[in-house]
Amino acid sequence: MAERYGFLEYMIDRYLDFLGDRTQEFLASCSLPLKKAIRCNSLKIPCEDLEERLRDKGFVLSKIEWSKFGYRVESSPKRPSLGATIEYMKGHYYIQGEASMIPPEVLSPANGEKVIDMASSPGGKTIHLAQLMNNEGLIVALESNPSRLRKIKSNISRMGVSNSVVLWMKGEDAPKLGITFDKVLLDAPCSGEGLIPLDPSRKTKTSPNDLMGFQRTQLHLLVSGYKVLKKRRENGLFHM
Repeated sequence: MAERYGFLEYMIDRYLDFLGDRTQEFLASCSLPLKKAIRCNSLKIPCEDLEERLRDKGFVLSKIEWSKFGYRVESSPKRPSLGATIEYMKGHYYIQGEASMIPPEVLSPANGEKVIDMASSPGGKTIHLAQLMNNEGLIVALESNPSRLRKIKSNISRMGVSNSVVLWMKGEDAPKLGITFDKVLLDAPCSGEGLIPLDPSRKTKTSPNDLMGFQRTQLHLLVSGYKVLKKRRENGLFHM
């Protein structure tokens, strides 16, 4: 299977361990294109209005059933592209993979809460959190790579987010802020194998040593996230 699908052998062994009989189905799916998706930006436009505007341009959308703001792009016109419409430039929607919409939806932050996004680049999940919070409360978005800060700030500004602060800081250093948060979002650095349909080089670019490095980083981030999370004692138990 490694030779047939172009993966490293150790990756196939891992998939067999995780997926068993469904491994070949997964490997075959990695050659299929991902359907494009967008998230309507309710901070700037009612989603019904966005649907109408994009439909008039020739886009066919279908609502993502479990998402408040997400749409699958079933088909697109030759022009304009998704990233070249006036609506995109005005921040009326954000181009985002469907899977990336899940964490903010599950976290479900409330208006007025304090939330930290520990690894925020390129800002899509931070913006999603702001939408769910109706631009109320506080979001602290951390990014350790200074070259990515400009893109995050640009995206946040274009989308009309006003309740977020972007800091050049490692997620591991979050406890140094001296703040505790109602909710923590952590999209930790990883091998990105879920993006193989978009980037086939991920079939061969990650070594076992790389995975061990990701594991160490993820554990450090989890510990830091736990330290800055408010804890409530209920019935003698800590609830996170």
